[in-house]
Amino acid sequence: STFFPSATNNTQPNSRTMTTAKDPITITHTATSSSFTIHPYGAHITSYATSPNAPPILFLSRDAILDGTKPIRGGIPLCFPQFGQPDPSYPQHGFLRNNYWKVVEGSAFDDDANGAGIAMELSLKDAVHARGGKWGEDTKYDCVCRFRVRICGESMTNTLEVENTGTEAFDFQMLLHTYYLVSEGKALDGTVCYVEGLKGYKVSDKVSGEE
Repeated sequence: STFFPSATNNTQPNSRTMTTAKDPITITHTATSSSFTIHPYGAHITSYATSPNAPPILFLSRDAILDGTKPIRGGIPLCFPQFGQPDPSYPQHGFLRNNYWKVVEGSAFDDDANGAGIAMELSLKDAVHARGGKWGEDTKYDCVCRFRVRICGESMTNTLEVENTGTEAFDFQMLLHTYYLVSEGKALDGTVCYVEGLKGYKVSDKVSGEE
């Protein structure tokens, strides 16, 4: 994924054609039979499999609501401009997961060597839900968010970008809130389920509140 701690660019986005869709979109890489499904509501990836018979990699709650009335529970929710709710003046995790995104027309591809994928985009003016505070309707900010997904067999690459299309700089948090499916209680077994590469970082436990 790609993110920037602050955005100061006021260049207008390149001209592109968008298409509006409300049904889930499934992209398949023909050469490897890997596939993923992305929902326009939240540009939310709900499934990814390396082959038709492979076990699912992502967890999707049996209670997930897929009709565009609530954020989807599971898969890969997108969070911006805040993770959690450090600013209580607008909703938890921001507005990316609560609005319909548009497909960048012509972005879907299926190529033997380069994999298969799609791109989606959300302009702030089209974000009608989960706004508030400094990101409310009278905000001085403006931006466009883009999400590109590419798969190639056992590899998935997700790139989330934000472009400042206004004149005011802003700070933000950005996150791909991935839910992995870990079965048979192995999520509690530290010998097989663990995270590496975070040495030196501070940890904030959202459950216990400990730092």
